[in-house]
Amino acid sequence: MKDLSIVYRDGKFVHVVVDGVEMNQLTAIEFSHQVGETMPTLSLSGHLISGLRKSGNEIEQVDKVKR
Repeated sequence: MKDLSIVYRDGKFVHVVVDGVEMNQLTAIEFSHQVGETMPTLSLSGHLISGLRKSGNEIEQVDKVKR
């Protein structure tokens, strides 16, 4: 994750954008980061909606293992 934006307007959730991929059908957001101590961790929960958008961005699953 290089870029992260979480947007609220008038106290209501609008969307999350992670590395250019917009997600707006979320039911929960969890973010943690101890600056200088840990890597940022972002967990998202939501509903999957079928259909393609013309954004050209794809969501890629990446599993990181600490060694």
